[in-house]
Amino acid sequence: MGGWMAEVFRSIGGTQIGVAESGAWEAGIEKGPVTQLDLMNIPAFNNSLVTGQITGEGLRAIMSDPGVVVRGIPSGQSVPSDASYTVCTQDFLASNVRALKGIAFKPLGKTILDALNEYVTRKDAGKAN
Repeated sequence: MGGWMAEVFRSIGGTQIGVAESGAWEAGIEKGPVTQLDLMNIPAFNNSLVTGQITGEGLRAIMSDPGVVVRGIPSGQSVPSDASYTVCTQDFLASNVRALKGIAFKPLGKTILDALNEYVTRKDAGKAN
């Protein structure tokens, strides 16, 4: 579920990278019609989303953290230390993951539930993939 949530954050944040917790999700989604209750049951907390810029060095540090999942880097692609990437994550991770501290994150103006609603609406008119 963490991988899917990282993709939701990346897509809704309009960023290159999405970062989500690997195991903090209360429920998953089955294929088929998705209800508002299904979406409300996913996040344990309805944190706000934030966006910012991260260096390749910082991104590699995050990718090595077992508590988070990163989406947006194509498989096998190298991550140069001096590269810069846009990233979307939840404010809790931005404040508590060492590799994310010090980044000047800006509020996206959306919560996790807002992002889920928007993402599911965009994808197959309410069908989970």
